[in-house]
Amino acid sequence: MGGLKKTSGLALALVRRGLLILVSLTFAACSDSDYELSPPQILRLEAGCDVRQGCTGQSDGVSVAVRMTPHRTALKPFRIELSSDANIEAVGLSLKMRGMEMGQNRYRLLRSDTGAWQSEVTLPVCTSGRSDWIAILDLHTSNRLYRLSVPFTLDK
Repeated sequence: MGGLKKTSGLALALVRRGLLILVSLTFAACSDSDYELSPPQILRLEAGCDVRQGCTGQSDGVSVAVRMTPHRTALKPFRIELSSDANIEAVGLSLKMRGMEMGQNRYRLLRSDTGAWQSEVTLPVCTSGRSDWIAILDLHTSNRLYRLSVPFTLDK
């Protein structure tokens, strides 16, 4: 009987250690980089920019230029393009309207042969007739997340 208690105690200790290791590995896998836990570095947009000509955002030595197709309308694809001097690994795009729920409008920009990041996007029609949008670009580098918000309008 004494041997059974020792075996049970040893098995319980091994199970506890295994669970501890499993929890540690799960936590490590879910937080693969520290920058994802910290808030993004906000890039300041130049005043009075026009996305048809190109807008620039800057912060701490990082510069980003964003440009959109000149004629943008709802329900028709248009191009958004981003270039930067930073070593960007991925670019995410969310398109929102201030104070109005317009559903999930998320895209991933892909790197072109020229090194610029681009995507074709299509936006829904706002039933209230509004056409003012905000493009929120998340730029992922190896150790930092940068965010640039660019207001723009669709043609009617």
